[in-house]
Amino acid sequence: MFKGQPKGLFALALANTGERFGYYTMLAIFLLFIQAKFGFSAAAATQIYSIFLAGVYFMPFFGGILADKIGYGKCVTIGIGVMFLGYLCLAIPTAPDTAGKILMFGALTLIAIGTGLFKGNLQVMVGNLYDDPKYASKRDAAFSLFYMAINLGSMFAPSMAKAMTNWSLSKYELFYNANVPALAHQVMNGTITPENMATLEGIAATMPGAAGMDMATFAPYYIERLSTAYNGGFAVACVSLIFSIMVYMFTRKTFKHVEDGAARPKTANAEAAVEENKLKGYGIPQLEQIMADVESNVRVNTYTLDDKGEEKASKVEIFMIIGYIASFMIYMFIFLFGNMVMRSVIEEKTTRIIEVIVSSVKPFQIMMGKILGVASVALTQFFIWVVFTLAIVTVAGSALGLNDPAQTLPVTTDIPVDEIVAAAQTEGGDFLQALKDVNYMQIVGCFLVYFVLGYLLYSSMFAAVGAVVDNEADTQQFILPVTMPIIIGLFIMLHTFQYPDSSLSFWGSVIPFTSPLVMMARIAYGVPAWELALSIGLLVVAFVGMAYLSGKIYRVGILMYGKKPSWKEIYKWLKY
Repeated sequence: MFKGQPKGLFALALANTGERFGYYTMLAIFLLFIQAKFGFSAAAATQIYSIFLAGVYFMPFFGGILADKIGYGKCVTIGIGVMFLGYLCLAIPTAPDTAGKILMFGALTLIAIGTGLFKGNLQVMVGNLYDDPKYASKRDAAFSLFYMAINLGSMFAPSMAKAMTNWSLSKYELFYNANVPALAHQVMNGTITPENMATLEGIAATMPGAAGMDMATFAPYYIERLSTAYNGGFAVACVSLIFSIMVYMFTRKTFKHVEDGAARPKTANAEAAVEENKLKGYGIPQLEQIMADVESNVRVNTYTLDDKGEEKASKVEIFMIIGYIASFMIYMFIFLFGNMVMRSVIEEKTTRIIEVIVSSVKPFQIMMGKILGVASVALTQFFIWVVFTLAIVTVAGSALGLNDPAQTLPVTTDIPVDEIVAAAQTEGGDFLQALKDVNYMQIVGCFLVYFVLGYLLYSSMFAAVGAVVDNEADTQQFILPVTMPIIIGLFIMLHTFQYPDSSLSFWGSVIPFTSPLVMMARIAYGVPAWELALSIGLLVVAFVGMAYLSGKIYRVGILMYGKKPSWKEIYKWLKY
């Protein structure tokens, strides 16, 4: 496996190991950091965390576009530098005020952008090493080694983050307790209850560094020391990035030849010369003219037939991009806002507020009110994002001259303008026509319908899960049956991009638990009206049925404390 591999593989793998170690070190403590330092609730912290991860996974799309213009090597170099700045911003101790939040959000933006520029392009460079026929047979083994290096970087990062946090606190004779940050912020905000105050006093009494302190002094002191400890963990990520940068820069000569594209084998010119000499040996007159006449430039276009049998230009790439963006957004929103419902239910149950509310309002009404309230928040956020995105795209397009067709024509003195225009029409005409033929109103309408109905379906199940447990740690047993269908839908969605009319794609777009993702992957390709109506109708029926069942579980579960019910007991609740 290791024998015969190009040196560039080990250099790139080691550079990626350092980057992954830093990334997962940051990721292991980030959620705890923003809750401890800024006092974010679990729901708000999870929302920030989810949006950040969405940015990390989506930015490589733009990183690939930029790499096509400036080269893979430059993108990787810029990316790793931007990431370092992001980790450095997180490592700087700041006050838990507005300036501190701005610096934190700025750091997340830098890390997401840097990851998008670095990660995908580094992998492309690894693949380019094996375009050389000398190494082509070792490509599979190479990527196994490469991902092994990634896993090594991510394996030890959480342990390092934990060790750094504990070491930093131990210098002040303190230790980490998961309950202290929330209780400390309650003290600082003046919202702590007598019971929680007693709990905090009991924990503080076990820490030698808190001896002689009252809780008003201990709370900000502990938060400050814990935040500084997390800053130390982010500093470890900075050191790891420095290591990655040094490896990348000092070993660059081993992979520099693939930074701007595929490796160019040294034997390529020799092989071409040998082929030319062999052809000349046949003594065929006017051979060059014959070869020029035989050589053809073939373009393949795809077309779709509408209901009237008319041909329309089709671009599969456009459909895939639209479907992927729409499906991924629904997937992200369902998890994000569904978890908000579940955590809200758990919080009300833990604080016993639900006992007061249920005395005036029916449990089913409480559950539906919570679900619909979060749905309103989600739709409001979505429309705000749409408006700001359109505004940014419009302004950026105007500033860069992208809205002026004249700006898109290449400037040359050797080719007549009419030939340039003809070439542009030939190459881009079908693409633009396919872009115009996409039914954007249908796509946006279906997105809203499937997002709302998919959210309502899954949030009712999330609400039921929140009702049967007393804390978030107990949700793992019950959350799997809720999340598994939508994860299966995600895999079917990936299959649908290649086979939109297959049986698996059809049934995936009809079955309610997977249809929000799969149908959005199919919709751009064109779906018959009856399939769309059937899918939406079944989704509505599934939501009504699931809301009815979840309401029964919610009605009993919200007043059950101290004992985690079994699946058998939950089944009995459905009969009440």
